[in-house]
Amino acid sequence: MGFSTLTGHLRRLLSPLTTPLQCLELANCNLNRVDMAYLANSLHSENLVSLDISGHNVCGLFPTTFIKLLQRCAATLHSLTLEDCDLEDEHMDILTQALAPCRGLEELKILGNPLTATALRRLFSTLAAGFPAMRYVELPVPRDCYPEDVTYPLDETVLLQYDREMFQVVRGQLMGILQGVGRGNVEVVTPLLGAYDADINETSNELGVSMVKSFNSIIGNFIDTIKIVDNRRSNKEVD
Repeated sequence: MGFSTLTGHLRRLLSPLTTPLQCLELANCNLNRVDMAYLANSLHSENLVSLDISGHNVCGLFPTTFIKLLQRCAATLHSLTLEDCDLEDEHMDILTQALAPCRGLEELKILGNPLTATALRRLFSTLAAGFPAMRYVELPVPRDCYPEDVTYPLDETVLLQYDREMFQVVRGQLMGILQGVGRGNVEVVTPLLGAYDADINETSNELGVSMVKSFNSIIGNFIDTIKIVDNRRSNKEVD
C-alpha cells in the first residue's frame, strides 16, 4: 500500500483495514509525530514484510517511535527502505538499535544518506554479526567520497562526481567485513541512476535512454522516408 502526502491522516486511512498489512510504502509522505506514533503503536504494523519510509528524518525527528515501530514488526520484516532519510554518522546508534530485533531482515536500502565510510563500516559490522538472513544491501557512496562542499539531497549533476578509487577501497573494506564471517554471498550494490555496469561505463537507465533515442531516431527516419515516397507518388499522379 502506497500513499502520497497524508500528514495527519494515517490513522483514518489504515484503521478501516481488517486484514493484516504486509507491504507499506510511505516514502515522502510528510509523516508527522502523530502519524509515526500511530504507526508505531498500530496492530497494522505487526505483520509488515516490506516497509518503505524513505524521505523522513526518522532518526533525527522520531527516534523513539522509529525504534518502537521496528520492534513491532521485527518478527515479520524482510525488507526495509530508508532512502534520503538524512541519516548521518551521529544517528548510527539509533539506527543499529532500531535494526537489532529485525533478525529476519533480508533487504536494506539506504541510498541518498550522507553516511561516511566509518559509519558504513560500523553498520556492516552490525549486519555481519546479527543478520543471518541478509542477502541484499543498497548503500550510498560514502559522504567522504564527494567534495566537501556538496549538500544533500545530491543533485543529479553531482551524483556521479565522486572519487571512484576511494569508493572501491571502501566497498572492498565493507565486503571484507562480510567475507570475514562467511557472508560474502550478500549482494551489495550502489545503483545511482540504475544498475551500474562497469563494462559499458554507464548505468542501465542511461543505456535504456540511449536505446530509446536510437529507436526513436530510426522510427523518425522511417516515417520521413514514407512521407517522401508518398509525396513523390502524389506528384506523379498529378503529372
